[in-house]
Amino acid sequence: MFNKKKLNLMYKLLKYFFIVIFLMVLANSFSIYKLKDIYNNFYLTLQNMSRIHSVSLKVDSLCQDVTAYLYDGNTDYIKNYEQKSREIIKIVDELKVTDNVKIYYKCKDIKNMLQSFNQTSIENIKQYQNKVPKIFINDSMYYLIRIKEYIMSECKNLLVLQLMETQNQYVEIGNNITLGENIMYMVILIITGLCILFAIRFSRNISQPIHLLVKRLEMVSKGYFDIEPFEYKGNNEIAILIKSFSLMVVKIKDLIEQIIEKANVENQLKQQEIKNLEMTSLLNKTELDLLQSQINPHFLFNTLNSISALADIEQAYETKKMCEKLSWILRYNLKSSTIVNVKDEYKTISSYLYIQKIRFGSKFTFSLTKDESIDNFKMPSMVLQPFVENAIKHGLEPKKGKGNLNISIIDKEKNIFISIEDDGVGMSESKLEQILNYESDSSNKEGIGVCNVLRRLEIIYGKKVVTMQSLLQKGTKVSMVIPKNVEIV
Repeated sequence: MFNKKKLNLMYKLLKYFFIVIFLMVLANSFSIYKLKDIYNNFYLTLQNMSRIHSVSLKVDSLCQDVTAYLYDGNTDYIKNYEQKSREIIKIVDELKVTDNVKIYYKCKDIKNMLQSFNQTSIENIKQYQNKVPKIFINDSMYYLIRIKEYIMSECKNLLVLQLMETQNQYVEIGNNITLGENIMYMVILIITGLCILFAIRFSRNISQPIHLLVKRLEMVSKGYFDIEPFEYKGNNEIAILIKSFSLMVVKIKDLIEQIIEKANVENQLKQQEIKNLEMTSLLNKTELDLLQSQINPHFLFNTLNSISALADIEQAYETKKMCEKLSWILRYNLKSSTIVNVKDEYKTISSYLYIQKIRFGSKFTFSLTKDESIDNFKMPSMVLQPFVENAIKHGLEPKKGKGNLNISIIDKEKNIFISIEDDGVGMSESKLEQILNYESDSSNKEGIGVCNVLRRLEIIYGKKVVTMQSLLQKGTKVSMVIPKNVEIV
């Protein structure tokens, strides 16, 4: 285990980077804060100037609404007047919220004038509603206009004060920008100095030993392991890396020597294995030649055809049909392809049952059904005959009395459902479990064909698609669910 206290290179690097990043973030944050503050103050000043101007315009509009009402009498002018009056008071109250004392008192004076203007307007409206002669109303309106002019004049003075404050803010903005520039220059100088210092120390303490290590790595990559070790005085990761590299070179040399020795031994063993395989191949070929010499399929087919032709001449039609059925089964079993149509598999079982029917006569009753919609569907070959043969040999043949065997191949949407059911002698639970677990006794070859089919189907479809149920003296039922959406090859 490496000592964590020696692994200080990463902490040094992080320390330098964090200092530089902290200074940069601090400088940028300060600059952003100052710029944001300047922007907010400048925007507030412009907004206040716009509000002052809107007060002047709204006061003039109030005076026009009162005049229009006195000469027209339409109450809509009164509603407009009340709404605009509330808006003006709200604007003046917002303008009063300031640190500038002059602007504060100027806003207060304007608010007092607005109250006088409002009282005079209400008096004029009441006089009109009380049908006071217009000569008196005109005098009152003259006073109202004078108040309006005073308010507008005060708004101009307030606007001048606001402009003066804007000028002061502009001077302050210039000072802040100068201060920010000085701070940024200082930060840049500090960061530059730290980077230069870090580069010098990095080059001296890290780059040089890494350069030496790279040279030795290039030599090792070219297969030259007799390199001179070098020492590095330090207690960081570079020192550990150099020591580990030196140790690795030594171990690689030892491993290469061991691999060469093992390769020589394995080469000798492989040569012996090749000889053994050649002998095994020769033995297999000899056995195959012997087997082919014993039974030639073409000779057997020709013989069955000759028997069939002779039966036709002798008008032994059942014999001819039996030969044709047997010939079909032999050809089907000797096919090299492991994938067939459902129709061919069905035909093979039908031929097999015909031969068994001739053999056993009325001892058994066979029932075989199939949906024509799945004739061309692909399925593994030779998956039904072992189950049918097992049902006849071990289920129906030992039974006393007449037996029944029902086989059905049905199209069920995404699957093909196959059922093989007999009412023979059945089998015990232990025997059934032995077959389902592929543990049949190979000495007497009982159930070997069924186990092979079960293994094949599970390998092809990736899951168990066959279920078996059996009761002693009741019979056995085999169910297969062949999925259509699995492409078999």
